[in-house]
Amino acid sequence: KRLPAVDAVTDPRLKKAACAHDMNTSQMIQGLHGATGMMVFSISSPGALPDELRQMVADRATQRMSVGVCMQTGGKNGFSKFWVITAFFQ
Repeated sequence: KRLPAVDAVTDPRLKKAACAHDMNTSQMIQGLHGATGMMVFSISSPGALPDELRQMVADRATQRMSVGVCMQTGGKNGFSKFWVITAFFQ
């Protein structure tokens, strides 16, 4: 999608926070040495990334990102969605 290459790694701490719905980004970013930004969002389709995420990745200063993802099922009649927490590093 014409975005620059960024090293992306999964982070179990971010996954745990996503599954716990702990969205206190101010506290989370303090525990991630060198993180320059953080974003939390939910999506129902993994291919539909928010514009803000694309902007952060497109920033040439961003070299690496950590990701935590948790899928929340909607039961028999509901829709599943993914909770995503990303941290950005220069």
